Amino acid sequence: MQVEELSTLNIDKQFIQAWKGAGINELTEVQEAALSDSDILNGQNAVIVAPTSSGKTFIGEVLAVRVASSLHRVVYLVPYKALADEKYADFSESYRDLGLPVVVSSGDHSEFDRDIRRGDFSIAVIVYEKLAQLLVQSPGIISDCHLVVVDETQLLGDKNRGPLLEMLLAKIKRGKPSPQILCLSATVGALNDFHLWLGAKVIEITGRPVPLWEGVFEKPGDVIFYNVAEGKTESRNIGGNVPAAGKDDLIDSAVRATEEGKQLLIFRTKVDDTERTAEKLAQVLPPSDSSCRS
Repeated sequence: MQVEELSTLNIDKQFIQAWKGAGINELTEVQEAALSDSDILNGQNAVIVAPTSSGKTFIGEVLAVRVASSLHRVVYLVPYKALADEKYADFSESYRDLGLPVVVSSGDHSEFDRDIRRGDFSIAVIVYEKLAQLLVQSPGIISDCHLVVVDETQLLGDKNRGPLLEMLLAKIKRGKPSPQILCLSATVGALNDFHLWLGAKVIEITGRPVPLWEGVFEKPGDVIFYNVAEGKTESRNIGGNVPAAGKDDLIDSAVRATEEGKQLLIFRTKVDDTERTAEKLAQVLPPSDSSCRS
């Protein structure tokens, strides 16, 4: 299914052109399944389960744009402040000039909270905990929305974040009127009747459009990578054979070996280590390079 075909969903061509400009031309398997489902398009709750990189977020984005461009409000829930910043920046850049005001609310952002309480927005990107606070102050926020997108719903299984998310979903369900709830989840072992409780249709895709290769990089040289899903292995040389003095040198080698156009996620366990790594990479990477995020 080509992205142009989304015009049949009463989505203005300016949005489709924006998506094409971002490099989206053909929908993935899960995107096509969800965006051609009449029940979901008519407002039924849905749980979309698919591997990372399968394009789940774009489903929520398309439906959010469809609702917002019809002069209704959308809440886009995310679990982390960093993800809220990322979504807010992406949505603002894409849609603000197309007539869809985007706001954000998180532990780092409260400047739009009054707008959210007053319903003065098209799409509001809100962190789970912040929505819980806003609902205490203004319970009507959800009932004024037509769509709530819940990103990273697999966190229901997390002992720390799960109870809060479950409470939020229960409150959203009880809204009068209740908005459509679209849950986006990474692959999970079992839904445990969650979809029945939510009254939701399930679309589950197991195929991964971007192959996942895993390997352990302990020193520069040849590394064996495994593609478990396809039962494949291959050897790749990372960083040549120059000895590495510590983790920073290993990270530097990995970044330099990253293929052009690919992204590399780097996790450090301490704030100081993260800052030091980011500062070092900023010195060795070209200013326009976006292949690394610490």
